[in-house]
Amino acid sequence: MSHIPPQQALRGLPIGETFSKAYRSLFDNLRHFPKALFFPILLSIGLSIAFSGFIFTNDSLPDTGGAELGFSLEFLALQLLSAVPYALFTTAWHRLVLFGADQEPPSLMPHWHRRHTRMLLTLLAVNIAWALPVFGILAIWYPAAEPYFNAVLAGTTPDQIDPQVAAGALPLLGAMSVWGFLALFLFLRISFVFPAIAADESYGVGDAWRHTRGQGFRLIVVFFAISLPVFFVSALLVGLPFVSLVINYLLIALWTGLFSTAFRHSTGWIPDAPTAPVPWDGDRDDG
Repeated sequence: MSHIPPQQALRGLPIGETFSKAYRSLFDNLRHFPKALFFPILLSIGLSIAFSGFIFTNDSLPDTGGAELGFSLEFLALQLLSAVPYALFTTAWHRLVLFGADQEPPSLMPHWHRRHTRMLLTLLAVNIAWALPVFGILAIWYPAAEPYFNAVLAGTTPDQIDPQVAAGALPLLGAMSVWGFLALFLFLRISFVFPAIAADESYGVGDAWRHTRGQGFRLIVVFFAISLPVFFVSALLVGLPFVSLVINYLLIALWTGLFSTAFRHSTGWIPDAPTAPVPWDGDRDDG
């Protein structure tokens, strides 16, 4: 890092100040948002169209093992590719918040660097780590909950569903709620790796775990505080073409601002001083 990081967090994370700085990191850089968004959102739209077309053309897939395997591999490939635009945007926005627009302005057509590969692999690892317990929960509790969800999908109102059928869904909903909260807590405890990756720092999950010790619930409070207004606006604008995608990227910009702000506060991170350029021979005054 630009200096030797402390073993523990430097200071307790101030909730109000961190909330304010997360939003300020967005509004102060809002003029750069369209440029940072341009290429990632084009990728996201293209992948969404490809994904929709893939599902549409495979909705009557023959019931053969080879075809199912091909469907699964193509589906998985599209899911993995969907993380690429988010890796590009997240990396660019972290660098904008950490280094400032003068030093790290976003690019309309960003080049892929090693930091993008690290960010992409980290995002994929986090998503896989979240999904594996979900599969286990579904395998255990979904069979008992299936009649309830079938009734809901059929348009049955909650008061018309048999109480025993509704009760069958409670273990699944409870387990998913518990895992959702625990997964968020764990995610926030390692969230400092993302700004560190964007800043090209040698910094891992163990470092993030040390620097967020005692900060987990503070991070959760700020996370929900900055997210709820955006969720509310998103609910009002639901159904408008591509609007939800733009709002999703705005939310990611806020989360990025939160992680960068908390990372800098808790580790004391500062950017390296820019190195003065060596003058070209033709610029020297030989007197």
